[in-house]
Amino acid sequence: VGVICDLDDAPHEESTLFVNGEEVGVLNAMAYSHRMKASIALGHIRADLSQPGTKLEVKAGDGSSCSATITTLPMIDPQKSVMRA
Repeated sequence: VGVICDLDDAPHEESTLFVNGEEVGVLNAMAYSHRMKASIALGHIRADLSQPGTKLEVKAGDGSSCSATITTLPMIDPQKSVMRA
């Protein structure tokens, strides 16, 4: 699934996904998108929780955490609302 994290940087590499305190998945590929101005990731999650809009908690191996939301794939800007400089 695609995930947008509430961070100002890329999520930590060893991040686990939780819903209501229950471990439900992991993040596999993380980056900060300067074009989208968002912290984005790809991950694996239980199928019953994979709908866009699902709220998650991301817990990193270093002890930090943040909230996140599942988004549609591909993560693009079809209306070109974020213009290049």
